[in-house]
Amino acid sequence: TNDVTGCVSTITLDLRVNPIPSPAVPTDLEECDVDNDGFASFDLDSRTVEIINGELDIAVSYHETMADAENNVNAQASPYNNIVVYTQTLYARVESSVLTTNCATIVPLVLIVNDTPQIEDPSPLEECDDNTDGFVQFDLTSKNAEILDGLDPAQYAVSYYETQADAEVGVNPILNPTAYNNTSNSQTIHVRVSENATPDCYGYTTFTLNVNPIPNTIIPTPLE
Repeated sequence: TNDVTGCVSTITLDLRVNPIPSPAVPTDLEECDVDNDGFASFDLDSRTVEIINGELDIAVSYHETMADAENNVNAQASPYNNIVVYTQTLYARVESSVLTTNCATIVPLVLIVNDTPQIEDPSPLEECDDNTDGFVQFDLTSKNAEILDGLDPAQYAVSYYETQADAEVGVNPILNPTAYNNTSNSQTIHVRVSENATPDCYGYTTFTLNVNPIPNTIIPTPLE
């Protein structure tokens, strides 16, 4: 309205309410620490789908502080190396990827570093060949104490495998480790040691099975 003439014109103004995202709080992200110093590398992007929780056109960024997440600054790239020993909380900023708004939801992402068992490389396990065929029965578990090297056997699981691939994945363990018949002479046995509380973090080593021939003896002539 013109205050002098009283002439009036009108125009429309659209009011738009943008919904904020409804992300899910992600499960903790855990990694194994090969040197047990409390630091590891984390794939933050592996939690993005879980955070988005099925919504469309959503962008997620990760920040070290709540203030950075609220102000949308200092986004962290993946993979990310934690800066707080063993346990650290990051903040995921979740917002529309198609609308330019300040409508965002922030959820925490907890990073956890788990130690890896520090084990000893055992000496070969040897048995005598009682029938010269190169095959005998071995008690693989007799190496447990040497492998654990002081670790509490009640807290750690020791399993034995015929191949490295099986040991690294934790499949097809030797089912009769106390009475195992070797398949070759010598033979490499692969060992996986994991803590009961964190079975995905494991130590790996090997040892050999050796079958030693017994001496060939000759009946001596009588001694008179």
